[in-house]
Amino acid sequence: MIQRINLIERAPFQMTYQKLVLGGVGLLFFCMLLWGSQWLRIKAHERKSDQLTAEITRLKEEREKLLKSNAPQWSGGPLFELHQIFEQTPPWSHLLQDLGGRLPGTVWLTGFRGFNREGTNAGKAFVINGLARNANNLSEFLKSINESSFVSKAMLTQSKKETTDYNFSIECDIADKQL
Repeated sequence: MIQRINLIERAPFQMTYQKLVLGGVGLLFFCMLLWGSQWLRIKAHERKSDQLTAEITRLKEEREKLLKSNAPQWSGGPLFELHQIFEQTPPWSHLLQDLGGRLPGTVWLTGFRGFNREGTNAGKAFVINGLARNANNLSEFLKSINESSFVSKAMLTQSKKETTDYNFSIECDIADKQL
């Protein structure tokens, strides 16, 4: 005799409150587990960040202590030569800022050149080339340069009247000690 296999369920699938509650509890447990793992990771990263910040602070203090205790020893070699050059060179950026602040509105600089000059206190001098609208502005600028703490002596070496402007050249000795 042939027996048949029945693939149809005897009782249809039923969603009960018990299954809903168990599924909700399982989902809540899974979410709490994820939240807990993220919270632990955040705390671990905060501790690591605090340790690194403390290490950076310690290293900065150590660096400052070493820099204060180890003054450079200029006994010779290329570092000594560079140090000597920078000690003997005037602070050009400060000098140019000072000259730029002393320019009247109708005087324009077209050239600037520094050179060594024997017989001066600092041993350095520079030449300024430029244009001025009129002679009064040029003399005002020359007077202003002589009042600069960077210049010991300024002298007009060349002035030529062109079509609308005065083309000039001023030679200046750099002061030994700038303020």
